[in-house]
Amino acid sequence: MHCIPGIHVDPEELLRPPPKGFPPRPQRLALRQGPHQSRVKGRGMEYAESRAYHPGDDVRHIDWRITARSGRVHTKLFQEERERPVLLVLNLTPSLYFGTRNTLKSVQACRVGALLGWQAFQRGDCVGAFVQGAQGHFEHKPSRVRPAFLRLLRKLAEFHNEPLQTETASAPRELEFPELLRQVLRVAAPGTLVHLLSDFESLSKTPLEPLLRLTKHGEVRICELTDPMEEALPGSGRMTVQSLTNDTLRFLLPPVRVRQNILEQRQAERERLQDEYRRHGILWQRISTPENPLNALI
Repeated sequence: MHCIPGIHVDPEELLRPPPKGFPPRPQRLALRQGPHQSRVKGRGMEYAESRAYHPGDDVRHIDWRITARSGRVHTKLFQEERERPVLLVLNLTPSLYFGTRNTLKSVQACRVGALLGWQAFQRGDCVGAFVQGAQGHFEHKPSRVRPAFLRLLRKLAEFHNEPLQTETASAPRELEFPELLRQVLRVAAPGTLVHLLSDFESLSKTPLEPLLRLTKHGEVRICELTDPMEEALPGSGRMTVQSLTNDTLRFLLPPVRVRQNILEQRQAERERLQDEYRRHGILWQRISTPENPLNALI
């Protein structure tokens, strides 16, 4: 298949690791040691506490200072480090197949998702995905194995490009956003970092409860994909656009005052949602189609 830049996702682009230094990552201390602390107390690298010595404890971990002070032998316990599951959730529904600057929002979402995946993979985390589109959805179980991660990136490119190649008269029903979040909650293990990538066109109609359940389950970060035209409509009262099938469409726009009111209402609603989500510990970032995702994520 011939990839048209900005419209199709080139799998080779997703498979290309980001340059060194993106992002700065912690030094690895051991082959299977991850950068995230768990509540499991064992023989790791981080000191947790000391307790009375039990038969069978490693004598190399005796806490001589507390032993001398208390008169009883104590041993050190350490906090184990482990990999953190990272789940990329991409909402590649029809509203994302739109763009007026350089690329479609859907392509930008895949690029950002791939970079977030590489970021997690290079930290030693397990990376998985839940991706939905007009044609259905696919799941990829979190894994820290490189071949599995590369398969995920290839599948993401293939899934994105599929609607651009065929027109299905009976496409599967799209998941509503609350239903999508319930599906994500089903596949996300406790402690998972969930990256939600979408244009969130219907987010104002979405109950907060499903997202709050995810925050109790792990950590949620939102990446909203936007296009400049969604922020400022053309000054002219007429607009000509070209569809993905090369059809030319012409629109007669409402008066400037009406358009300005629509944009102001949209912006006010977005700011309200951002404030509400941030109050619940949900990080929110916006990335527009003209931006270099590599620079936007640094």
